[in-house]
Amino acid sequence: MPKGNRVSLQRWRDTVGREVAEYITSQSAKNGTVTHEIIEQYLNNQRIENDNSLSLISRAHLSQLKPLLHNIDNIRCTEIPLYSDTMKLAGTCDCIAEYNNKLSIIDFKTSRKQKKESWILNYFLQVTAYSKMYEHLTNVKIDQIVILISGEDGTVSEFVKDVNQYSEILENKLLEFENVRHKVEAISQ
Repeated sequence: MPKGNRVSLQRWRDTVGREVAEYITSQSAKNGTVTHEIIEQYLNNQRIENDNSLSLISRAHLSQLKPLLHNIDNIRCTEIPLYSDTMKLAGTCDCIAEYNNKLSIIDFKTSRKQKKESWILNYFLQVTAYSKMYEHLTNVKIDQIVILISGEDGTVSEFVKDVNQYSEILENKLLEFENVRHKVEAISQ
């Protein structure tokens, strides 16, 4: 996490208090997980149960995202683990499919409030890394990355970018990480 984000997060925790911050963080994680599960069910044409395990917030996130989910077609996979020995990264990609007729890495996010594009560089780097991992594993190039964010404040954001826009930034971050790793290894020897 960039230093500015850590400072803002700590300032928020100090303002609301540790217990409130932990509660909000825990509830947000639960809602995000359930929302991801029902989006996956929706995309795979599975029945979404109307039981008490689905929070109203998760249902609202799905409802808000449905118009954008209709831009998704020819799904290759959902919730697929990816890795790269070269980048020394691994993660689970939400969706690989066509988005507005272009093969894309698609990531679903939930948020308490609307996110500005300038706040989500890490999201772009994450999906760019997934595109590189997928290409390495399958020899299929993905040129487009998509981030769909549903906010509890009723906002929906759609970010559609060319993967090349973030490739160099990702490479620089990976080099920074590798340099830090080498320093830590040298200190521990």
